[in-house]
Amino acid sequence: MKKMIIFSFVSVLMILCFTPVSAFSGSRQIDNETELSDDDYYAKLEQCFSILDNYKEDLDSVYSGEIQTISENWHSIRDNLRWDVGVTCGYIMAAQEPEELSDYAYHIFMGAYHEIAAVEFYIQCISNDNDPKLYDLYQEMLSIAEDFYSYIPLRGH
Repeated sequence: MKKMIIFSFVSVLMILCFTPVSAFSGSRQIDNETELSDDDYYAKLEQCFSILDNYKEDLDSVYSGEIQTISENWHSIRDNLRWDVGVTCGYIMAAQEPEELSDYAYHIFMGAYHEIAAVEFYIQCISNDNDPKLYDLYQEMLSIAEDFYSYIPLRGH
């Protein structure tokens, strides 16, 4: 049963991740006014990379049992985390990277993809009574994301 849930989740995640990239493949031109500046792109990139750090205290409270998974607080944390990772990492995957990062487009895309997967596996782990297999998948996805991120030169680093 869990394998079927994980398979379904990964399938949906792949569809969601690849749809934004293909949505603008020649069908229309994005106005310069709607595109983010390079500084904004870097800010979103760094925010995507640190999304779990931003929620660490809340997630640790739920993982440890201080906050129950049936509580409204958990539902709020979960929904906000999903929204934030979708907006930041999804944008990074869909937007054109600045010229100086063009050689790292694959690393950026795959790092963001694995960050999204790590977040969802962690949410599923917590929601399933800290399931150790889901926790291992979370750790694996996070490790892969961090490996991809290690290649990307960030401003100020």
